[in-house]
Amino acid sequence: MGRTEQPTYGAAPRVALWAGILLTLIGLVCRYLIGARGFASVTPLLFGMPLALLGVVALEPQYARRAMQSVAVLSLLGVLATLHVLPLLNDALQGKPLPGNVAVVLANGIMLLLCGLLLVVSGVALLRVWWKRRRQ
Repeated sequence: MGRTEQPTYGAAPRVALWAGILLTLIGLVCRYLIGARGFASVTPLLFGMPLALLGVVALEPQYARRAMQSVAVLSLLGVLATLHVLPLLNDALQGKPLPGNVAVVLANGIMLLLCGLLLVVSGVALLRVWWKRRRQ
């Protein structure tokens, strides 16, 4: 029996892989090189490692669908987990002193940006594949 060719997710698995690696590196630098302590300093690390692993898994066509769905959910959780940084960034732009470590606020701001980007990329890739499957 002939198998139908599965639609691919394009560059979205590679974006997830590199975003996960970058978040992991940011978390390691923030925690061990800068010396920041607390849970907020390891948040990028805790989200980056599974994202990188899911990016590697999504490179295989038979696991790509579930892995990309998991990337979308994890990136949404990452955005929700770092929304608290927006008022802090607003205070920093107005010249007010920050209540915590500047490196942690910056790392969480980068995590918010990367997870938001990854949410958009994975959402577009999932919708594109859904549309291609629906048209077949």
